[in-house]
Amino acid sequence: MGMTWKASRSVLLIGLAATTVLATGCATQDKQGSDGNHAALNSEAAGGGTTSGKGAADGENGQAVEPDSEQVKALDEQSATGEANGGEAEIDIPSVTIPERGITLSPAQPEGALLQIGGKRQRFDWTYTTSRMILPRLQASDYDQDGEDELAVALNVDSGTGLSVDELHIVEFEGGGAKAAEPTEGAAPFVDRIFASEDYLAQLGSALTFQTSEAAGELFGHVTLNGETTKVSLKSFQTGYNGKVTEKLGYGSIVGFEPSANKLIATFGIGVIIENVAEPQYFGEIQADVGYKDGEFLLSAFRFNADEE
Repeated sequence: MGMTWKASRSVLLIGLAATTVLATGCATQDKQGSDGNHAALNSEAAGGGTTSGKGAADGENGQAVEPDSEQVKALDEQSATGEANGGEAEIDIPSVTIPERGITLSPAQPEGALLQIGGKRQRFDWTYTTSRMILPRLQASDYDQDGEDELAVALNVDSGTGLSVDELHIVEFEGGGAKAAEPTEGAAPFVDRIFASEDYLAQLGSALTFQTSEAAGELFGHVTLNGETTKVSLKSFQTGYNGKVTEKLGYGSIVGFEPSANKLIATFGIGVIIENVAEPQYFGEIQADVGYKDGEFLLSAFRFNADEE
């Protein structure tokens, strides 16, 4: 099945290079909270996107495969053709698959995504990808340790300058690891659980505190996660800005989820808030394990990694 998008060549080239990369540590971002506290930036970043495409090669260990080099080349050629014909191209966007499990996720028309597992299919109101062409990531694994597999789906639902937001879904599927109800005629075969942005931002906010200090004229930040503090230099933010560094952190505009066998990892870019500067200035990232049980998600094992200077 297929669907086409119109996109400029420059956007395509950016997106193809960023297919599975989380854009942490960006210097600027497009959105911010209206109250000046950026702790909930883009906490509602989600939506209904469109796309479609071809299948991919064989995968391993229940993980989806990436589009091969020929597919990437074909997308580039389509964009080049569009540029020659007025600057736009109709793009055939690939599906993602786990072939050995009979799992395929494809764009739906006019919007959303179509999931097929074996002989069962269901349409979801998901954003399949954005203009940056960061494709969904799939992994089948037993995340709740109940002896049956679930399907983890990580979708890039918002992207732009300083903005990259993933959305995490766990799909329970009957006969393949679901606690779905006994099938009835006309019933949806899959159960979708989403890790809502307001949920993970609240969990991160509860675990995180931030303070600044100064020694010998150098500014430092103290990032504390569940009682463990990391000291990081903020010297680079002391000059070149028309304002002082505050004790507020900005997070929520750079959010990534990476599913792997028996493990889910969340990554959050964090930046300082500077007076008279609209966007957070990023200096590191926080990672956490994502637990899943009985339809609920829980962040744990928080750790902070400072950007290299």
